[in-house]
Amino acid sequence: MGVGQGKINHDLTGVLVQLAENDTWLTAHELATLFQISLHDTVAHIDLIYEEKELDAAITRKNLLKPQGAGFQRVDHYDFDVIISLGYRIKSSRGKEIRQWFTKTLQEYMVKGFALDDERLKNPDAHKRDRYFDELLDRTSSSTNSKF
Repeated sequence: MGVGQGKINHDLTGVLVQLAENDTWLTAHELATLFQISLHDTVAHIDLIYEEKELDAAITRKNLLKPQGAGFQRVDHYDFDVIISLGYRIKSSRGKEIRQWFTKTLQEYMVKGFALDDERLKNPDAHKRDRYFDELLDRTSSSTNSKF
């Protein structure tokens, strides 16, 4: 599957991310920006995640092409599992905000059985991911039409 660019869409970030194989990928520099900590501290946390075998680097790290000047450069990117792990390790105020967003979203899913990005639903074309809205409509209409 090809690599595209998207945007994490909630009010905490605005960080441009790589989208590949239906997953979100950020570089260490982008993670440092997201969590508002130094690149050195970000890399140290990522190294600990892999050293402690919390996550498998072979699965959660990919070397992807990133636009660089007039060309491209290969740069390590980390998937959403790493973003979550970092969110629970980083003790900055930004880390706290992101943990609260994770928890709120997961709690909404656990209570309701779904969690929605209202902004994306209101304006799917702006996010270039309207196929997910179509999938949501298909899934909800097929589940309401099926017999239990």
